[in-house]
Amino acid sequence: MNTPKDKVNMQQIHKAKLGWSTVGKSINALYTTGDFATGLKFVNLIGASAEANNHHPDIELSYDTVKVSLTSHDVGEITERDLALAEIINSHAESLGFKRSP
Repeated sequence: MNTPKDKVNMQQIHKAKLGWSTVGKSINALYTTGDFATGLKFVNLIGASAEANNHHPDIELSYDTVKVSLTSHDVGEITERDLALAEIINSHAESLGFKRSP
């Protein structure tokens, strides 16, 4: 049985079909939000989920994009909790009517 702090390998990351890219020991996604207000709303949703899961991504908000990076700093790798939060973040984007940018 997997636990949130279990490290994941590249095969598990691809199998999750999150659409996030892997850079070093993190997974990353860029979302085109259309405008700053929508991006801010998205960031607030991410923040609430991050607090609820006690797992905090790096977030970069610009005019019409939001960049999100997830890694488990305490483990030094990508873990199950990164994949779980990425899935939640994707759901927030879909609820606001946009998806990840290619």
